[in-house]
Amino acid sequence: MEELLPIVAELSKKYTSNESTSISYEKANELMEAVLYCIRELEEEKDYIESVEFQLSARQAYEEGYRRLVEKVLVVKERYHSILPMFDSYGNKAYYDTVIKGIPQFFLYYDSRYRPFDHLLTLDYPLLCTKVYEQCGIDAIQTYIDGVHAEQIFLSGLPKEYVTEVLKAYHIEYDELLLNISSVVMRNMIGSMMADKPITRFGFQEQEYKRMEEEVNGISEEKLKQVILYYMHALVQKGWENQAEEVNSYFQNDIAGFVVELKNAAKHHVLKQIFVL
Repeated sequence: MEELLPIVAELSKKYTSNESTSISYEKANELMEAVLYCIRELEEEKDYIESVEFQLSARQAYEEGYRRLVEKVLVVKERYHSILPMFDSYGNKAYYDTVIKGIPQFFLYYDSRYRPFDHLLTLDYPLLCTKVYEQCGIDAIQTYIDGVHAEQIFLSGLPKEYVTEVLKAYHIEYDELLLNISSVVMRNMIGSMMADKPITRFGFQEQEYKRMEEEVNGISEEKLKQVILYYMHALVQKGWENQAEEVNSYFQNDIAGFVVELKNAAKHHVLKQIFVL
């Protein structure tokens, strides 16, 4: 820790443009966190750490970590721009505002030197990968953009009419809600597979709901998880073969919540609230 203090002192001088020798306690804490954030960025690079034959000083770790942080920002920004041509919010306001309006503001105002831990945005559109809400700074934005990319791969592989019809059937005002639209569509498609219903036929029949209800009520949560996982893998492998790993990895984040909702819906005879079209 004593090695970090001179680095924080130098940052404070730069922060005040050498016009002051003192800063507030809160700002000092922020600068310390900025230093630690950069060092943690380096610690994530296991290959680099293992290649170093000597122990790095705090200053070396900070400077190398900061350099890699700046590089990461450029890489993430480039990935974001690669997504834009394919991005479609399907009319959902939160999705559009977060990805199209919000993220550019992050890249415009992100302070990698003094506040690298601050990702500036509330990220209102909810992703399925909850890891993003445990992160901060560029790491959170990177995870968020990766999640958006996986969603867009999945959604763009379906007819837009199908996606919008499923969303409308789920909630007529889906465009104003804070909900993950890709989850609604994926769950509906898995429901079609469970019911052995062609996806091209809009709407479930009462006997299909009843059959699925009996199946869901008749197995444990762990077994239901395996059933959903099987259908999900089969679906993605067939329709998104070249990018199946990324799509599968993303939607597996939704399985635990899906199982709980499915069990509850089957118990109370309201599967039609999940499987809508």
